[in-house]
Amino acid sequence: MASSSASIIKEEFEPQMQFPLHIPDSPAPSGYLANPYQSIADIAHDMMDASLASIQESHWQNAILSDGVAILPSTRNMDHKENIPSVKGKSFIPNCRPIEVLACIHLFSYRLIWDVRMSSGRILQRYDYHNFLFYCVWRGIGPIYSPRDAVGIQDIRCWGPQGERQSLALPNSQKIQIVWKSCIAPEVPIQEGKVRMDIELGAYRIEWRPELNGCDVTFVGEANLMTYIPTYIYKVFSMELPKVIGRLSGAMQRFGVPPYVLDLQDCVVIQTTFWHGETRSSKHRHHVRKPGSYSIMIDRQRMFPFGILQPVVNGLGAHAVSLHEADDRIIVDVSALGVGQEYIIEVEPREKEGDMNTNAGWW
Repeated sequence: MASSSASIIKEEFEPQMQFPLHIPDSPAPSGYLANPYQSIADIAHDMMDASLASIQESHWQNAILSDGVAILPSTRNMDHKENIPSVKGKSFIPNCRPIEVLACIHLFSYRLIWDVRMSSGRILQRYDYHNFLFYCVWRGIGPIYSPRDAVGIQDIRCWGPQGERQSLALPNSQKIQIVWKSCIAPEVPIQEGKVRMDIELGAYRIEWRPELNGCDVTFVGEANLMTYIPTYIYKVFSMELPKVIGRLSGAMQRFGVPPYVLDLQDCVVIQTTFWHGETRSSKHRHHVRKPGSYSIMIDRQRMFPFGILQPVVNGLGAHAVSLHEADDRIIVDVSALGVGQEYIIEVEPREKEGDMNTNAGWW
């Protein structure tokens, strides 16, 4: 039976016409783009809301507990064996705020250390800091089940202390919801060696628990992998997907939070951010929108226990940028002389080795 499954997958995987995939260095080259996929993002939020509304507290109390994550497994639809039905997981992450958890989910290069299925991810079009069109690749399983790729929309919603909707994630955000959903983007072709999957929903709800100084994080995931999923692979996926929250918690406690931007004056356009796991260094490509000041938030407790080196600024717009450190952040001032120009800020730890152990199974 296994060999039959393998042949089915191989036949369905015969490559279609391939075209190069263009990954832009600047996904919002002249400023944030209008979002043509907002209606799809809204559907994803509605799906997440409905999914969580259907869960009673007693369901979590009776859930399967694995690696610190409460898991509600799904019932497989045997008429649609290419689907992973909705799987859910919930866990508590201590010593963090919702905006910090968001930073760890949002940044692809950080996500690679805790999301075992994620192989790569890049931003294709940027609509604001946290909302964008992305391309990602899922790892396959051995020689029988090939890698998947997907094109989708990421979108977030945030709520403040009084339950009010916020226009952006803030340090006082009490609840943040981040969703992924596939969308049709003809300019992003299927890539050689991949099967294009459909992300029905990939979502996290992050809720602040002030009495515990941490966050409840709930994951809901559902996908169509477009070919028959053998039973043993289905079992791997259905348990592995919700358990990423446990690995996210471990990554945050062990490595800390990567640098992230807090731009209250809306003075810059964020292009790309790359964080290097082995060195904890990061590169931030920004574009001056208007004169003002913003912050790059720094985790001095875990990510940079020995502090950081003087950040380096390069690029066409570097002449219009000045930096200074203040407690938990780098304050970045940009002048009118740099409007429309890009620059790259490089952040490096003062002690590169620290206490990180690259043999701990995270890589």
